[in-house]
Amino acid sequence: VPRDIRTLLAACEAQLRSIGDAYQTALAGDDLPETAFVAIKNLLENERSVLDYLAMHIRVSCCSPPKPREKIYFPIFGKRKTFVVKADKWLPGLQTSNRELWNYLDSVQPYPQRGENSLRDLNWLVNRKKHVALVRQERREVPIGQRLPAAFGPEVFRKADFGADPAEDGWIAFRFVGMRRSALWVLGRIQTTVDQVVEDVLRLI
Repeated sequence: VPRDIRTLLAACEAQLRSIGDAYQTALAGDDLPETAFVAIKNLLENERSVLDYLAMHIRVSCCSPPKPREKIYFPIFGKRKTFVVKADKWLPGLQTSNRELWNYLDSVQPYPQRGENSLRDLNWLVNRKKHVALVRQERREVPIGQRLPAAFGPEVFRKADFGADPAEDGWIAFRFVGMRRSALWVLGRIQTTVDQVVEDVLRLI
């Protein structure tokens, strides 16, 4: 399983670079192409699969063997009670066999009091894209010299840095509809978080 995880991680990194290239064109003044939305959907689903493969590796390494066709997922929950119930179902006995790993999984959960969390973002985006539609993005622009509104969000870009005509220069960001943060920033944070979770879990097994 670790080999499969590494293979998927490498694919995710390549996908994110490709999406970044599409953003470079869009940040210069064009809208994101429709194919970018599909690429983002595939990237997010692969990130989620990395974590689910990781959960299977935990199950095989630290818990009772899974039953044939048993579905096992990496737990991501907003309430600790739900985490305990579901994690104990998918990873039975982990609290006893590897308490340090159990505590780590607990520590990365997006409980409400913990504020922003990339795993929460990943879950929300994957579920939206699976059951609703491709999550669109809204373009926001502010001319140079004009104060950026507080709601503009983190990680804004300057159009001139991506090839726009200086006369058309301005601050720009693309945000997932329903999120008050730059989409590219969110995707980068998710990638970094998934990479870190994989490294931490493999170290603790």
